[in-house]
Amino acid sequence: MHVIFKVNHDLKDMKAFRQLIATKAQEKHPMIWKMDAPVRISVDALLPRYKSTPKKIEYHVKRPGANGISSAVASALENILYFSVSQIIEVHVCKEYSKDKKPSVEITVAVIE
Repeated sequence: MHVIFKVNHDLKDMKAFRQLIATKAQEKHPMIWKMDAPVRISVDALLPRYKSTPKKIEYHVKRPGANGISSAVASALENILYFSVSQIIEVHVCKEYSKDKKPSVEITVAVIE
C-alpha cells in the first residue's frame, strides 16, 4: 500500500513547503491505511536551474540539502500518514535540476508489511 503525490514548490520557504505537503497528503490519504506500520519514503525534487548556473554544472549541489528536504517531508507527514517519524525505516532523496524549469517534488510513502 502506498501514497504518491506531487507538489509544485521551489523549496525556498520550507515552512510553506511543509504546509503544502501536509495539505496534499490529507487529500490523498487512503481510507484504509496502517498508521502504526513502518514506512518507506521516496522524494524526487526537481529544482530550478537559474540562468547564472553554468551548463557544465550537472548536479544540484546547493541548498536545500537532501537531509533538509527529507526532514521537512518527514515532519510534515507526521500524524497524517504515520504516528511518529521513528516509523520511517528507509528514506531515498534525489534532487536534480528540472528540465522544464518548473520546480516540483514527488513524494511516495509506502507501508512495509
